[in-house]
Amino acid sequence: MSFLVKWLGLRIERPASIAVRPSRAFTVPFSYDWVFERALSGMRDTLGADISREDRAAGVIEGAFGLLFSERISCSLTRQNDHATEVRLESRRSANAELPKASAALQRLEQHLKGGIL
Repeated sequence: MSFLVKWLGLRIERPASIAVRPSRAFTVPFSYDWVFERALSGMRDTLGADISREDRAAGVIEGAFGLLFSERISCSLTRQNDHATEVRLESRRSANAELPKASAALQRLEQHLKGGIL
């Protein structure tokens, strides 16, 4: 299908407000262990997520929340050095008839991790 779109010169523009699988990547100036604990508490306490995977060695936390129009959040951490950690947040949502918007949950979790305090 993508071949036909390119061959015919068609380009489907997506409005900037739509995000089917939104993600964010950033680096925070905190230790790996502190960021892992902070991300875990942010997903549980701030977002109210049910944690399905928690692997400190791999740097992965996955959780979900919501019954209708549910959203699954995954958080991947990479140790940069003793005082910096790279964070990648990704959201996956169930199919919905409405156009998906940017994830407010990702935005809240990013603020939680960057701010250092609630």
